[in-house]
Amino acid sequence: MKEITLLGCGISGAAFIERMRENGFTDKIILIDKKNYYSQRESSLSCPADFKRCWDIEEWAKEKNVEFIEAKVERVNIRRRKLYFKQHEARDFQQLVVAAGMESKKLSLKGEHREGFFYLSDIDAWKLKDLLKLSPEACVWVSTFLGVKLALSLANLGKEVRVVAENLNFLGSRVQELLDYLGQKGISLYLNSRVEEAVGEARIKAIKISPLKVFPSQLLFVDSGFTPNKDFLEEESGEEPLAGDIVSAASQEVHFIGDIASKNIGEEFFFKFNHIRAKKSALALADCIAKGESPVVEEMFLSEEDKNKIIDEFLTKQECSSS
Repeated sequence: MKEITLLGCGISGAAFIERMRENGFTDKIILIDKKNYYSQRESSLSCPADFKRCWDIEEWAKEKNVEFIEAKVERVNIRRRKLYFKQHEARDFQQLVVAAGMESKKLSLKGEHREGFFYLSDIDAWKLKDLLKLSPEACVWVSTFLGVKLALSLANLGKEVRVVAENLNFLGSRVQELLDYLGQKGISLYLNSRVEEAVGEARIKAIKISPLKVFPSQLLFVDSGFTPNKDFLEEESGEEPLAGDIVSAASQEVHFIGDIASKNIGEEFFFKFNHIRAKKSALALADCIAKGESPVVEEMFLSEEDKNKIIDEFLTKQECSSS
C-alpha cells in the first residue's frame, strides 16, 4: 500500500485514521493540520468557554503511530502530487485524503484584521479564551443557526450580546418565537441590518452597522455562511466532488471526505447531519482503501420536522458550564 497523507484532523480526518488502524493498515500516515489542537465546531459554539473539550492532536497522533505536521497548506498541485506551505519546504504525496472541512464565506469587511474579529470557521479557542475574560460585550452577525447558538452561549456567559442580521428567513415560521426567546435572554436584536466595520486600532472597540449605528463591542463573530474549504487546490478533475463521491473525485489517488465533498454546504443553515455524514464518508473511504469495499455514503436531507426539533432543543437546552 502507498503512504497516505491526510489534510485536516476534524471529525472525518480523525475517524479515517481510527478506522485505517482498526483495519490493520500499518503503513505510514502523515497528518497535516494548521492547529495542534482540535475542538469540535458544535462544542466551540455551544460552550465557547469550555476548553476541556479541546484535545491535543500531536499527542493523539503519537498514540495512533501517525506523523503529525502542524502547518497550513497554501497550495496543492494534484498533477505533480505536491503540497506547498508558507513556512515549510514543499512535500510530495503518494495518496492524498483531503478532510479540510468547510470555511466561512469571506466578506472583506473593514477592520477584519483587528484582534477580536472572528469568522466562525476561524475561531482560535485559546485566543478567544483570553478575550472572553476582557470583553464585556460581543456582537454576532447571524446568517445561519450556528450564529444564533453562539449568541445565546455568549449571553449565558454574562456578555452583553448584540445580534445583527439581514434576515432570519431560514427559521421559517419560528422566527418570532426565536426572536422573543433571545430578547428574554437580554440579547439586543438589529434586523434588516449588516455589519459595515469593526472599529478600533489594534483591537476592536466598536461595531458600525447599517442602517447607521455604532455600539461598543470588543468581539465580533461573523456567521456569513459556509463553502467547502478547497481554495488551496490548484487543479481538480472536471467534475466537482459530490457528497459521498469520495473515490472518483480528482483521481484515484486523491480523495475527499467530510464537508469538503458536499456541494450544498452553501445552502445549509442548520448543519444537523454534517458530523454524521463526515464520519460515514471517512469510514467508507478507509474500508475502501484497506479492504477494497465500494464506498457508499447516502446523502442526508433535513426535513421541516428535523428543523423544528433543532429549534425545540435550542429553546429547552440548559446552559453549559464554563472553565
